[in-house]
Amino acid sequence: RSSVLQAETADRGYSIARDPDYLTDFENASQNLKKEIGELKHIQTVNNNQKLPKLFETIDKKIAFMNDSIALCKTKGTQAAWEHRKSGLGRVLM
Repeated sequence: RSSVLQAETADRGYSIARDPDYLTDFENASQNLKKEIGELKHIQTVNNNQKLPKLFETIDKKIAFMNDSIALCKTKGTQAAWEHRKSGLGRVLM
């Protein structure tokens, strides 16, 4: 599975179950994603791929959206996190 999908799954899982194991899964997926982006940036440099910077920007926004969801769940509860998701921004980003 892709690291973005793993992060999304962990984000949703935490919001539903409030199980801290999902936070560990989210952090692991985020770290893997950073490593993968580093590898892609190297490829971009070698191949001068102009489309990758837009991909990096979109992934950064998606991770920020998921971080916001987790923070809302921690501070304001599950309902606030779900309201954040219902904004549709997460869908737009991917």
